[in-house]
This record gives sequence, structure tokens and C-alpha cells, in this order.
Amino acid sequence: MSTGGKQPKSKNSADGSTSEHNKRHYIRMILRGCIRTFFCWLAASIKNPDNLPAYLTALFTFSLAVFAYAAWDEATRGTKAMQGQLQVMDAARRPWVVPDFSETKITKPLTFDKEGATLRFVMPAKNGGSSIALGTHIETVFNISPLPFPAAGPVQKFRDEAIRAMGGMCNPQSVLTMGFVQGRIALPGDQFPLEPTDESTTVKRQQFKFNPAGGDISAWLPFCIGYIDDVGRPHGTGVILIYHAQAGPNHFPADGEIPGYLSAMPASWIVY
Repeated sequence: MSTGGKQPKSKNSADGSTSEHNKRHYIRMILRGCIRTFFCWLAASIKNPDNLPAYLTALFTFSLAVFAYAAWDEATRGTKAMQGQLQVMDAARRPWVVPDFSETKITKPLTFDKEGATLRFVMPAKNGGSSIALGTHIETVFNISPLPFPAAGPVQKFRDEAIRAMGGMCNPQSVLTMGFVQGRIALPGDQFPLEPTDESTTVKRQQFKFNPAGGDISAWLPFCIGYIDDVGRPHGTGVILIYHAQAGPNHFPADGEIPGYLSAMPASWIVY
């Protein structure tokens, strides 16, 4: 079985700021070219007094263009700053439902019998945000199989493969669908238990998947807490959970209990 971690990783991207920087750079290049062309034309034709009305018209048009660019630049900078402030305000007032893995209680250890394998646990959670969380629910699927991604490697590649392993759960549409048909209301500061259904933590023997190379298989669960804020936006906290045997890595027996504990796989967090 694999080792786990407890720290969520948030994903940040600089694509938006890079695109904005490139756009401003291209506009400045075009503006410089227009200025150069204008003054070359002015220097070549200024000797003819009959061209004075045309000079004045061109100068007025050029001034309008410079003013329009300056106004556009200031407006876009102001809009971007306002959007940043709104995002900060939104993050400050939204709900944040997070699990506490350190207090997870295994109510029934990983158990194998002739039918398959079962695992029962209760995980405490808390709404650490400043607004209500509606339709708070969990989604999970118990697996007895080799992990479908490496236990080590580049963080982004690991995270992408972990997301695929979640099989579509913890996406905004799934959270909205599940949140409207089930779940609880969590007020700011509320602490409450999360307990998966027996069906979601049971796997039949015919669903076991073994490693063709003969290595160990793992007991693991994609786990998602979904909820909806007070204006109807979906949020989720997802992670891959691994069951660790107290006796250390081993091949699972055909029958019996395996005492152990759950932990979160590093870099597998989804938070939005």
C-alpha cells in the first residue's frame, strides 16, 4: 500500500496575466509604428502650405487615437483590479467544508470474506467558511486494485491521473446534481460527521483487479465532499484516500480483518 499526505494543493495558472501582457505589448508596437509613419509623412509634406488643413485633421485624429488607447488601458487595468478585489471578497465570504483526516474513525476495518471486501469509517468535517453550505454530501467508490497511477512522479501528472481516477465525481455538475437531491445544511462553524453509505464502501470479489506482474493491490477510494453556496454555486473538496495496514505492506488474505487507517494521497487534492 502507498503512503499518504494531508496537505491540499491548489492549482494556479499565469495564462491569463501572460495573455494580457502580450495584448498590451502588441498594441504598443502598433501604436509606435503609427507614430513613426505619421511623422515621416509630416516631414515629407510640410513644405507645402496647402496641406495645412490635412495636417490639422491628421494631428487631431492622431490625438484621438492616443487618448482612446490611454482610456482603454486605464479602463482594463481598473477592471482587472476590481475583479481581483471581488475574487478576494468572494473567497472571504464563501463556505469552506473540509475533512479532518486526523480524527477519522474506522468503525469496521478492511475486511475480506467470500463475498468481497468492506470498509466502514466516519470522517469529521467542518464548515470553516463564513457563509452557509447547502446540500453538503459525499461521493466515494471503494476499490480493491493496483493504484491506477504511480505513487511518485511529477506533481501535475500525478494530480491529472488522480482526477481521472475519480471517475467524474467532484466536478461542478455532479456536485449540483447530488446537492439538490441529498445532503445537509452546514452553518459557518458547524462540525459534523461524514459517513459513506455501506454500498459505496463495499466491493464484490468479481470487481477485484489484480496486478498481472504479481505485485500488491491497494484498497483506495476517490473521496469528494460537495456542497452549494447561498447563491447556487457548486464547491467541492476531493482527494484520493488510501487504506494502510497497521502491519505494513502485504498481500491481502483471502478472509479476515486487516486493522489499519486512512490517509490522503499527496498532490491528489481538488479544491474549488
